[in-house]
Amino acid sequence: MNIIRLGWLMLMVVLVFLFTYLILIFRFEHFVVKRVKALYHNLFPTTFTSGISTRSTDIDLLIGNIKKLNADKNSEIELLRTQENFRREFIGNIAHELKTPLFTIQGYVLTLLNGKVKDKKIIKKYLKQTVKGVNRLTYVINDLDLITKFESGMTSLKFSAFDIRKTVENVFGLLEMQAQKDNITLRFDKKYTEPILIFADEERIHQVLTNLIINSLKYGIENGSTEVGFLILKKDKVLVKISDNGEGISPE
Repeated sequence: MNIIRLGWLMLMVVLVFLFTYLILIFRFEHFVVKRVKALYHNLFPTTFTSGISTRSTDIDLLIGNIKKLNADKNSEIELLRTQENFRREFIGNIAHELKTPLFTIQGYVLTLLNGKVKDKKIIKKYLKQTVKGVNRLTYVINDLDLITKFESGMTSLKFSAFDIRKTVENVFGLLEMQAQKDNITLRFDKKYTEPILIFADEERIHQVLTNLIINSLKYGIENGSTEVGFLILKKDKVLVKISDNGEGISPE
């Protein structure tokens, strides 16, 4: 009898232990899942639903969405880095972009104020170049909106057909005073009688050509020259060549 009672007692202890264990497991899982749902609801309020049937579904869905959230955040961080690099580079270049038209306007206006120029044709030419400098300055100032447009994804190029010869001539006029100061001649490598039409954003091309020719003047030699030439390539492409007799840039 004692053995039987002992056996029943052991069985009761085991059953109580198992029952207690199952209750604890259930309550623990319920606690965890409740916290998981709260966390999920905070992270993904638009996708959270109360109709999720199983705990494993809760966990799997949470893991999947956290991975997606992590990927999205990484993409956002990369975009912010790109925008910051663009902003830093843009702000660094804007002073350079403003100097050219300002110096052009200053040079022509001071020359006219000195009263040394009497030829009406030259006076008219200088006034036209001053107007071009003002227009260029206005464009550069308006270009400051690029930062906002870039960050909002609204940046776009304004493509149109134009004669790139005329664009180069405008750049020559804009930089004529600086070239005279450095005793450097701005010219084409040969006479181009026919229009050279290209399809691009003229203001951006003007900006690129201006920067390249400014660098040519900056690193050119006194009494030298800066030449611009064009080479018509196949597939409707035009190669623009800018050369000078300066020291050049090391291949390294």
